[in-house]
Amino acid sequence: MVARCRAAGVEVAVDAVMNHMASALGNAPTGRAGSPIGPGCRSFPGLYSCQDFHHNPGDCCSNCQVDTDFDLRVLQYCDIGLPDLATGSPYVQQQLASYLRQLADLCVTGIRVDSAKHIPAADLAAILGQAGRQLWVTHEITLWNPSMLDQSEYYSTGRVWEFKFPGIFQDAFKPDAPLSLLLWVWLDSRSHSYSTSSLPHLLADCSRRAPALSAWL
Repeated sequence: MVARCRAAGVEVAVDAVMNHMASALGNAPTGRAGSPIGPGCRSFPGLYSCQDFHHNPGDCCSNCQVDTDFDLRVLQYCDIGLPDLATGSPYVQQQLASYLRQLADLCVTGIRVDSAKHIPAADLAAILGQAGRQLWVTHEITLWNPSMLDQSEYYSTGRVWEFKFPGIFQDAFKPDAPLSLLLWVWLDSRSHSYSTSSLPHLLADCSRRAPALSAWL
């Protein structure tokens, strides 16, 4: 698929999940691609075991849950409903860097780091540094409490996904919107205020809660 897209002039970026692994609902013995899960909690034979995840002391099967944006340790140590990888571990970093190298070998152009705010910026820098490949990188960071986490810490390794832009872009296409608004959006997207941002025109997460661009076309 990547080769066909590139031949047609379309570049591919992968939504790279590095903060967590899948949850083995119903004690599923394998993942969708056939990779083994379990037995036991937080166990992925040949890849990760209990020590490679955050978990409560002495209990591989449980961990705290992310329930606030006002505690950095909770945000970057606890589960978001899925087993949270210990991204500070050298072994975990090596495995994630290997994953990124495999993506680069497939000739993808870049990655969008899923749930980036749940991974310390220093951990991401170590992972991306070990990958040793030139990939375009953007970080998914949604902040309800910007005072707790400074997203500029992530600028050295990539851009930051701008969640406000799709709404601004969609407003320019509403039936009653003046044509000048579209020009303003185009000029604003090239301004210094977005120099460290990636500007998506549509976000799947946000379109579940708000009208998509197609609603106005």
